[in-house]
Amino acid sequence: MKRSPINRVGKGMPRAGGLTRTPMARGTKRIPQRSPKMADAYARQGGRRDLVVLLLTERPRCEARVLCRGARAVDVHERLSRARGGQILDPDQAHMLTACRACHDWITREPAKAEALMLALPSWHRCPPIGPC
Repeated sequence: MKRSPINRVGKGMPRAGGLTRTPMARGTKRIPQRSPKMADAYARQGGRRDLVVLLLTERPRCEARVLCRGARAVDVHERLSRARGGQILDPDQAHMLTACRACHDWITREPAKAEALMLALPSWHRCPPIGPC
């Protein structure tokens, strides 16, 4: 019985041409970037941008200090992310840190080490009702 040759790993399938975007049919709607519930939350609470500006104004230096010594903060990091049950529009801002770009990238790249330093919190973490986390 004759067999065909085995494809080598990494070779992939040949592509006839590049990917092309097909035009949308008339009368179809685009998928919204946010759900109506999230859009309403953003509108009621002033929005994420306003919160980021407020935090960076109040706390202009990096609070993570993993790779720096208090450099200028440019990002807001949520220690309890949305994927873990947190809110990006947290009104008390207990789970938010201002961070420089290098520290924020490190926290994202090294989640286990960030959890050990309490820069990222597990999904089961709950803050006490009074006082810091």
